[in-house]
Amino acid sequence: MLSTRQQRGGRPEHVFAVTGATTRPTVRVRLIGLFIVASTLGACTGQAAPSKTSPRPPSGTTSQSVRETPSGPGAWAAYEGHRSCPEGGHSPSNLPRLITAWAGVDNCRILVTSPAGLSAITAEGDLIPLDPLKELDLATAVAAAGGKIWVAGTTRDHHPMLLMFSAGRRTTVPLPAAIAIDAVEASGNGIIVAATIGDHAELLRSSPAGVEAIAALPASATRLAVSGSTVLAGTLRNGEVGLLSGTAPAWHSEALGKNLDIRVVAAADGLLVGAANELLHGVPVAAVFLESRDKGRTWTRHRLAGAELGSMALAGRYIYVSMTRTGKADTLYRSTDAQNWIPVSGAPRSESLPDLAVTDGALWLIGDTITRLPR
Repeated sequence: MLSTRQQRGGRPEHVFAVTGATTRPTVRVRLIGLFIVASTLGACTGQAAPSKTSPRPPSGTTSQSVRETPSGPGAWAAYEGHRSCPEGGHSPSNLPRLITAWAGVDNCRILVTSPAGLSAITAEGDLIPLDPLKELDLATAVAAAGGKIWVAGTTRDHHPMLLMFSAGRRTTVPLPAAIAIDAVEASGNGIIVAATIGDHAELLRSSPAGVEAIAALPASATRLAVSGSTVLAGTLRNGEVGLLSGTAPAWHSEALGKNLDIRVVAAADGLLVGAANELLHGVPVAAVFLESRDKGRTWTRHRLAGAELGSMALAGRYIYVSMTRTGKADTLYRSTDAQNWIPVSGAPRSESLPDLAVTDGALWLIGDTITRLPR
């Protein structure tokens, strides 16, 4: 997903904290315009819009120094060596400045991109620079799957670029001419790319040899989720918002009108979910959830008045959402079997809405805090 999250109010300050069985150090940084998209297919990935960080430890907290591993031959080995982590952990006290994208890898690692390049951050507080990304002027998406890492972005002359990293080797993936990358999502051992090529939309699969077209899309995708062979995409065509779902070429389209802002789409275990804000004169007035269990043939809509949605993620049979609700102080909720919403225990309260990603053993939040909650 290549879209900037709408901010509520001014530029909120954010705190990076890894939470678990013990109290851990926190550090305050500034993160501007982050967003996340989540999939529950293998290692879930998230992508972040351009943002700006300015580390500043808050009063009353203890800074935890980052143990930085120099980039080079040993960096990938260090990255691979953090597949497991203790129950405890620490958070880096000086995150890379100007974080532009991030993705969950597993229970112990996340990836971030910044002007300093591609780096991994571990639950133990290690910062591992993996690649300087010198060719890119801006990295707009990062994804991890099958032991590989993909970074999408634009060069200084505004051309799109897709890089793949595997076992410490980097490959520039050839791209078709006149392509615009709209969204990227991890899928199995690779990634699926929604792109606009010329005047038509395509769904592509990445490989070291390049990208191959796997399906034509009837509309450009603004959000993307993949589960097995099923695709769910938020679309925008002539100002009309919609959902596109199914398996090519049997697409199902659901028109949603012009007053919804689709924040996130997610797909897992036969469940498709789209989450949106209902707008009145451009202002959110309700959160809207659309669910399908038949690959998008039919949809059930739930409207929660007085709520503003930030992000959403699927984990098992539960839906996690960040949202504000009239008269409520909490900002992170989980669905129940009775289709109600309950606050998530241990989640920090914040003045802005965090974005969410689910990995195999944790729920990651980006908002006023960047928090790792074991699940």
